[in-house]
Amino acid sequence: MSSSSPQPGVPISDIAVPAAARWADLLTGGRLIATLPLAYAAYRASWGTLALLLAAAWWSDHFDGVLARRAGSGTRFAGWDLRVDTAVGGSIVAGLVAGGHISAWHALVLAALAAGFVVLNNPAWSMLLQAVGYGWSLWFTFRHHTAAFGVLVVSIGSIALLGRSRLFGYVLPAFFQGIVGMSGTDSSRSPSGEALPQTDPEEA
Repeated sequence: MSSSSPQPGVPISDIAVPAAARWADLLTGGRLIATLPLAYAAYRASWGTLALLLAAAWWSDHFDGVLARRAGSGTRFAGWDLRVDTAVGGSIVAGLVAGGHISAWHALVLAALAAGFVVLNNPAWSMLLQAVGYGWSLWFTFRHHTAAFGVLVVSIGSIALLGRSRLFGYVLPAFFQGIVGMSGTDSSRSPSGEALPQTDPEEA
């Protein structure tokens, strides 16, 4: 009998947990691999391809979180999730700079934000870096490829709606916590004094 076959008295949901963890890891790894074609699409100004790859990366980020929470015990690559997201945003900026679509000083901004994230382990640096890449993606698709722009906008709205509990419960508080941490004050609390979440639900 296959090890994945239902066993008497064991709920199907319990049997599916290891598979959920494996799929979450595959999605995270696939998103990392996608940084190479993302950078190339940005370099070649292939806005339609860039939009499809970026939307796929966003959706994979959403679903690997869903699967990681489904797994319950965490996944092998859970601790790399934010690093992979950073690489996604950074690959777009790198491709745009290499292709001459944005000025070279963006490379310095990219390096500074990446260094801040790696050295200080502050998620706000990563989120700012991602925002640069995603912002330019929206700008160029808006100007040159209406359908691609629509794909990105619909993806943003849909993922924000489906993941609103994580967005408002962790992502935004973690970002503002990181901004507060840049000032050298207590980054474990918001300006109002409330405790801020320390753990991403995807890594729980």
